[in-house]
Amino acid sequence: GRSRPGRDELESLGNEMLGVEVSNLTAEVAKQLGHEGTDGVVITEIDPSGIAAGAGLRAGAIILEVDRKPVKNAEQFEAAMKNASLEEGVLLLVRQGGGQQFIVLQNH
Repeated sequence: GRSRPGRDELESLGNEMLGVEVSNLTAEVAKQLGHEGTDGVVITEIDPSGIAAGAGLRAGAIILEVDRKPVKNAEQFEAAMKNASLEEGVLLLVRQGGGQQFIVLQNH
């Protein structure tokens, strides 16, 4: 079977600093979260001391766009985050708590 990416691989993507782990949105999860369709990624784990938590993201939030580009799955999210600069700030379109909002991730 396919092996899951190891910790080292995830760290090299800068997600350690962000403090989030995301997974693909399945129809089932989307339904639970009251979300139409399965585009986007859902935050499965969040580090309370990471940048994402500091910006107001929570576990269960659905990330729809990174820097105004739609992300349909975890792979696209990882790729988008790799190209993004936390120094300049990354604009996420997020659905959580029943509404959509823009959240800026920035490494201060």
